[in-house]
Order: sequence, then C-alpha cells, then structure tokens
Amino acid sequence: MGNRPSEELKKQGNDYIHITGFVDDVDEYLERAWLAVFPLDQGAGIKMKVLRSLATGTPVITTMVGAEGIDEDGEVISLAETDGEFAEGIIMHFRDAEMMEEKAGKSREYIRDHFSWEISERVLEEVYGKD
Repeated sequence: MGNRPSEELKKQGNDYIHITGFVDDVDEYLERAWLAVFPLDQGAGIKMKVLRSLATGTPVITTMVGAEGIDEDGEVISLAETDGEFAEGIIMHFRDAEMMEEKAGKSREYIRDHFSWEISERVLEEVYGKD
C-alpha cells in the first residue's frame, strides 16, 4: 500500500528517492520535489495529490487513472502506463532541466486556468443555479 510501504520497499530509498508512506502534510514534500511520480492503477475521481503537485509547480508523471478528470490528454502531465514508460519518463525529465522548468510553469498555469476557485464557483453555479 502507498500509505504503508513494506520494509523491503523502504530499503530501496536513497538520497534522491524518499519512500515515506503516510505523511501529515504532503505539500511539504511536493514543494521540495523535482518530480512527482504516481503509478496509480486504481481509484476513481480526481486525485488531489496530482492537483496539488501541479499547483506547486512539480512536474507529474502518472497513469491515465492518475490523470482522470485533470489532464487526460497529457497537456502538462506526462502519461505512462508500464514500468518501462515510467523509467523512460523519469530519466527524460532529469536529463532535461529546461523541460522541467517549462513544465513547472505550465503546471501552475494549467491549474490556475482549469481548477481555480473562480472556475469551480462558475461550475457550481451552472450545476446548482445562483440564489
């Protein structure tokens, strides 16, 4: 489980890869991260960890499950489904600092343009009407 990784998995961590399990404040980690990788294979609805990562300007690699309802076309999220695709995406990101910087800016902009409070308020008004 993501919130309770095995001791065997924890031993795989190093100076660059931190395997934490559950944390009280994920933003603390996202703001320091160079890249957020979410190999999600199940779940429904919008994944807040993906939104929060993008909002902090942390580039994201995830599956279609992780991108569901956010960026299913891969406009700002890098999509991967297999272990090989994830590995390739991680290597590509770390080899291209300019691309990482560009994705960070696009991520924040994308969230501002698609998930701001103003947009959420507009959607709610359309669904429930204005009193």
